[in-house]
Amino acid sequence: MKKWLYILLWIIGVVLLFVFFPLFHIRSLSDRNQIKAAETFDADAFADSYWTELLDSLEQHAVPFAEFTTLFEKDPTQALESHAKKVGVGSKRYLLLKMSGEIVSKTEAQITFKPSEAPGIEIIIENGPVFGNEVRDASGNLSVSDFKDTRQFNDVAASLNIKIEEDVLPLLFKEYNIGDRLRLICATSLQADDTTLTSFQATPVSFRKL
Repeated sequence: MKKWLYILLWIIGVVLLFVFFPLFHIRSLSDRNQIKAAETFDADAFADSYWTELLDSLEQHAVPFAEFTTLFEKDPTQALESHAKKVGVGSKRYLLLKMSGEIVSKTEAQITFKPSEAPGIEIIIENGPVFGNEVRDASGNLSVSDFKDTRQFNDVAASLNIKIEEDVLPLLFKEYNIGDRLRLICATSLQADDTTLTSFQATPVSFRKL
């Protein structure tokens, strides 16, 4: 009798163990789909939303070109520390700059823009594929810590660059010509050890005719 009692108690113990500590969990199809959707990152959708927010806050985040160049002439290191954004451990410093000026030369491949605030400086805008992280990083609004991994972070940069290629550059090169005066907000990058500023390449983010 005691033997059967021990066996019964053992069986009950095993059953309770599996009830409270199952070897696997069964999830419904809808639950699995929700988890998969949460793990799927849509860089294009994120870039669209971020682009709208960026355009709404450009004037707030962009540095006046005159302010930056005046300080840069006195102390390049201080100018970059005060106004530029640093991402990771690299030597690049990212800037979002606002200025007024004139288109002084134009080809199918390139526009040269001369800011009124610093006539001795030329800004080069190239027509074609956009590379780099300037548009993503110049405002300082996004950080790699905002994303699951660096791949998502880089995918956002690529999506933003495509928006520049498809929406911004074609309009600029089609509608504006030599002699046109513009209000320009652009993203660019300089090296941390740069000490001169005579000509640099920039990516237009927003512009309007004056």
